[in-house]
Amino acid sequence: HLPSGWCWARIGNLSHLENGDRSKNYPNKSSLVSKGIPFVNAGQLENELISKEGLHYISEERFNILRSGKFRDGDILFCLRGSLGKCALVENFGRGAIASSLIIMRPHVCLDPSYAIKYLKSPLAGLMIERHDNGTAQPNLSGSDFGLFLFPLPPEKEQKRISEKVDELMAICDRLEQQTSDQISAHETLVDTL
Repeated sequence: HLPSGWCWARIGNLSHLENGDRSKNYPNKSSLVSKGIPFVNAGQLENELISKEGLHYISEERFNILRSGKFRDGDILFCLRGSLGKCALVENFGRGAIASSLIIMRPHVCLDPSYAIKYLKSPLAGLMIERHDNGTAQPNLSGSDFGLFLFPLPPEKEQKRISEKVDELMAICDRLEQQTSDQISAHETLVDTL
């Protein structure tokens, strides 16, 4: 049961989903360049953001011939192969392209991207991954199966409130973890001194 005003939806109904280009235009290693348009793979998805460390690039010309898999700020990237469930909110990139192991989730106006990321890291999303994983040797989801994930959708203001509260609580957890680490370090120093 969901709270009053919430409804069950599917990710595919709440966002536009777009796979990476898997045609002959797909950038191979020889088409990577030292500067240009970011070309993101699953290895760059860290802590719900895109790490710029070790980032690959493609030329403007290569980017222009891609038929799909072009992301922009506000999109969410989700890993469909290997590290299922890794995800990142695209911020301060402008544009880029994804490797074939990822899918772009472009939330519709009714879905707050921050709330969507928190859902994708939730136990319910983990359950959806388990239910739809069709890999044998390697974990694997199809884009269409990802679109079937059940999604508990609150009203827009509630999405923002939940997202802000989770961020606030996580910041408190981080501070507590740091304090605990500092106390352990101080205790070890005291024991060594004694």
